[in-house]
Amino acid sequence: MGRPVFLGASVLALVLLGAIAWWGLGPAHTSGEIAPRQGWTILRPPHDVNALAEHAGKIWAGGRDGLALLDPKSGAVLPLPDGTPDMGYVKALLIDRAGRLWVGHRTGLARFDGVNWWRIAVSPTAPPGPVTALVETQDGRILVGGEAGLAALSNAGLAPVDMPDGQAGRAVLALFEDAGARLWVGLSSASLGGLLVEAGGTWRALGRDDGLAHLRVNHITQDREGRIWLATGFGQQGGACASDRSGNRDSWRCIGARDGLASDMVRLVFEDRHGQFWFGTEFDGAAVVLAERSLRLARADGLSGFELKAMLEDSLGNLWLGSDKGLTRIDATATALFPADPTKPKGGRE
Repeated sequence: MGRPVFLGASVLALVLLGAIAWWGLGPAHTSGEIAPRQGWTILRPPHDVNALAEHAGKIWAGGRDGLALLDPKSGAVLPLPDGTPDMGYVKALLIDRAGRLWVGHRTGLARFDGVNWWRIAVSPTAPPGPVTALVETQDGRILVGGEAGLAALSNAGLAPVDMPDGQAGRAVLALFEDAGARLWVGLSSASLGGLLVEAGGTWRALGRDDGLAHLRVNHITQDREGRIWLATGFGQQGGACASDRSGNRDSWRCIGARDGLASDMVRLVFEDRHGQFWFGTEFDGAAVVLAERSLRLARADGLSGFELKAMLEDSLGNLWLGSDKGLTRIDATATALFPADPTKPKGGRE
């Protein structure tokens, strides 16, 4: 079972508290066993989950075997809508501002408006290739990342996006647009990858010299304080990297296993409504952090698998965790993993 870990003034705690200085301490110490987890349910099928979305009051899960549709209250698998195409290796789901569901998969892109499906095939060698990431930009573009690069969707179809010299055709793992309309592109290669950022038509590339822990960028998100988070790594190397609140390229700081995470390789970063940060890994489960408190989670705690690949907090407050072995649904009543901090005033965020 997972153990509570008290990190004190570690690098991890300082990142989450927004501190300016950074210190590294020794290994985190543990304190006491946790009770068996109530409100956690493992769901199979689906047996592999890469992406999650909520659409029209239902939970959609995409993975190796295609799409699955689930009831948010019970977790029961529901029939897919009539006409749902066969799609294998679904790796990206997106709900656009018009309320339509987009599905990125191995052989193309699909869109569902609640009644009808629309599809477009992709070439395995021309951008984007097999689809791995989707984002809708503030100017209404749908950008599609894949194993053969980055493309933009228009009425004429998919067209390659102009990239910086030497980056065209590089495999894309993650796409994100921040609150300031900057586009963040996470590349896949552990040796030639890194992070690309576009703002106002100007691109810049970031790598190890800028402070990134690893050149393979698995996931990108922005927390409620405005920090950009990168989940990076491959094998046993990597880390979770946080920017300052403006995303300054000179201010990246990275954390890993020595700071309380479950491993150095980080698959995703997710902040829930309680302000808890979830750091998923490929082989070692997850760590959940709230301020200076941390909890490591494994299959014994209710994770469906060791590789945490996708997370969703639905409109009812339930958490959904997708892994290489299925889904974990955490009831809204069980999502706060830490006791209330007695030093916080009542009604304040935990």
